[in-house]
Amino acid sequence: MTGCVTTRQGYNVSPTSQVKNGQLLAAKTTFRLRYSDSGKDRLLHHLELGTINHLMGNYTQSNIHFSAAEQLSEEFYTTSISEKAAELLTGPQYTTYKGFVFENTFINYFKALNYLKKGQEDHKLSPTEIDAALVEIRRLGLRLSELTRQTGGYAQTNNTDKKQSTASEIYNLFKRAFGNSTAGLELEYKDDAFAHYLSGLLYETNRDFDSARIEYKKAATAYENGFAKQYQLNNKVVQQAWFDTIKVMLKDGGYQQEAKRLINQKLNQQQAQKVVKASQQAELVIIQHVGTVPERQRINILLTLDKRAKSLVLSPILSGPFAQRREKAYWFQMLYADNQLFDIIKNYIAGDIPAAVMGTQQKRIPLGGDLWNLAEDIGMLDALNTPITVSVPYYPAIKPSLSGSSVYINGKKYAELETVESLSLIALQEQIRSANEFIYASLTREIVKAIFAHKALKETGLLDKGIWGDIAKGATALVNILTAQADTRNWLTLPESIKLARFNLPVGEHKVSLMSKTSDGKNINQTYTVKVAADQPYILQTKTYAEQANTVNKPTNLVNSSAKPTHVSQISSIE
Repeated sequence: MTGCVTTRQGYNVSPTSQVKNGQLLAAKTTFRLRYSDSGKDRLLHHLELGTINHLMGNYTQSNIHFSAAEQLSEEFYTTSISEKAAELLTGPQYTTYKGFVFENTFINYFKALNYLKKGQEDHKLSPTEIDAALVEIRRLGLRLSELTRQTGGYAQTNNTDKKQSTASEIYNLFKRAFGNSTAGLELEYKDDAFAHYLSGLLYETNRDFDSARIEYKKAATAYENGFAKQYQLNNKVVQQAWFDTIKVMLKDGGYQQEAKRLINQKLNQQQAQKVVKASQQAELVIIQHVGTVPERQRINILLTLDKRAKSLVLSPILSGPFAQRREKAYWFQMLYADNQLFDIIKNYIAGDIPAAVMGTQQKRIPLGGDLWNLAEDIGMLDALNTPITVSVPYYPAIKPSLSGSSVYINGKKYAELETVESLSLIALQEQIRSANEFIYASLTREIVKAIFAHKALKETGLLDKGIWGDIAKGATALVNILTAQADTRNWLTLPESIKLARFNLPVGEHKVSLMSKTSDGKNINQTYTVKVAADQPYILQTKTYAEQANTVNKPTNLVNSSAKPTHVSQISSIE
């Protein structure tokens, strides 16, 4: 995955490629050059270095970065009015990166994993580290509770308002012209089923079965009520979450009637028989982090004025290799183009037959009536005598790096890993959901700049100077192109997806092989040895990159110490 090539430090190499090829020290250096720990990118500085140190096994240092990131995300919770105004006038790349909601959710996720991994160093599990991990799970729970309070979970969502000034008038003009979209309601990140599931797993690990029941049930409900469908997850994840909900009910012993009801409602006959035995057996849980999320790119769009039709016209500027040009065209067509029948009819009625035909490659914004008068009053029409360029972010097409993963125990195939979280799809949908907001702001910003530039040229008299006027307008257009920048920042080292498998095993030592196949048919084999104990989930967290194809890692031997508390699981990692 390549980043934007520029002369700025840290931007002429791809840190995600370095990570996936095992060059973690180089990636750490690249991120330090790219993101300062005290500037507008300080949140990304801590998120990326937190992940890199996690991958390197520097769990204490990783949590120092994630704690700093958590504090920043809490400080950024309320966006200041002055910074929002600055973004409208100067561009998002000049403002502080505050992270997407789903990114901030995963801060506590990684902190919990770090405490668990640190707790099993030297083959010993520290109750102190496990308690610290549970603190992070409780903080994660608070984040999710606030998220569902704001969004209604899988019920209702909220809305926002904006107001006044020339910039605000232009912003609201475009908001009215584009119309209202319901995509935001359908694509909003409302809750995180897997985060609830992990919380349930860690509570179960600590034998807090009632808290585990609550979190597993939240996971099962969220998966079932829309999370699985929204992020294209197999229905097996819904069944797994209900299975584990019922299992901890039986372990707890106080929910026999409700467990019986749920068994009849949620499980098939085979699962019903299995869940009773599962509550009394040793268990292995494998959590596989796959790849990295895609890096946001930018698409430039040309804005011109059609005075005859009293319309603004948006057309994508398709640059780059063929595949990239196609992605940009599809993104524009999907989110902005006049590809609905109503839009085509609207162009046809306006007498613009080419626009009706070329609708999928353009977006027309009619400014009839009061909108045209408003645009004239604020100087927008004069400013748009020269076309301007706006820039918005987009995600490249999602290409899963793995086609599947299977787990073998002592040479025998035991299970297929199922995707329980698709961070790539969450990121993509959040970008689509915010697409109109991004283009409103971008159009507003560039038009305000064009209005001020036009007024300045008019006051100097250059507009009436013939060729010198043309040169001045050309220079203004060039400045517009060079300064039209989209915010393409995002947390790059998050996994593209998370897979999971869990199953019962006899107590004792087992050789485990994780066999993954890349999307282009290559094999990745990761092997290790585990020793599971009765009545405690043994959690194995791994990471897999397609770049590891046709490689075999050395076995990792992880043996329970007799001195370890029996109420705690182990976590191991394939480095």
